[in-house]
Amino acid sequence: MNIQNKVVILITLSICITLLTISIYPGFINSLFFPFLLVSIICLPISIILGIFMLIVFGRRGELTKIKFPWQLVKPVFGIVLISCLLLKFHIPIRLAFLASQSEFEQFIEKKEFKPNRKLGFYRVDKYVEDSVSGKYFRVNSHGDGFSPDIVSYGFAYQPNPNNSPFGSADYRLFHLHEDWYLFQVSNDY
Repeated sequence: MNIQNKVVILITLSICITLLTISIYPGFINSLFFPFLLVSIICLPISIILGIFMLIVFGRRGELTKIKFPWQLVKPVFGIVLISCLLLKFHIPIRLAFLASQSEFEQFIEKKEFKPNRKLGFYRVDKYVEDSVSGKYFRVNSHGDGFSPDIVSYGFAYQPNPNNSPFGSADYRLFHLHEDWYLFQVSNDY
């Protein structure tokens, strides 16, 4: 395997590790989607035009016949991307980070001394709310939903209400983490 192939594998591995690392913060990757979409609207057409221009230049020089597709890269790159996608799909990074922080969340529930932006383990809790059913919600991230005035909230919930949350009920999702702990995502959807 030559140096270019190793560089491609290293870049793929670095991108996947970065995504897995930032995915321990609920909603952070989702909050990057809208800015990424805006940048893509500009960059994608420019990349396509540059790609077509490069193909024309290399085609006229006769250099396209010398280019061989590096098939030996497909397996390792596909494997790295597949494993990363599976880890993200099943929330494995969040589960591991939360397990390391769970005791601090449980201590907080016993004491109930909330200060805004309190750090519990890996997470900074910006809002704590108890609902009328006995659910306890720790919001660790929130962001605007594109151009609308809606706010999407993310965080952890202990014994949550399965039907709605104190942060809204639109697109309310719960993902089981461990015992009575859940990851939640909800929009207040005006």
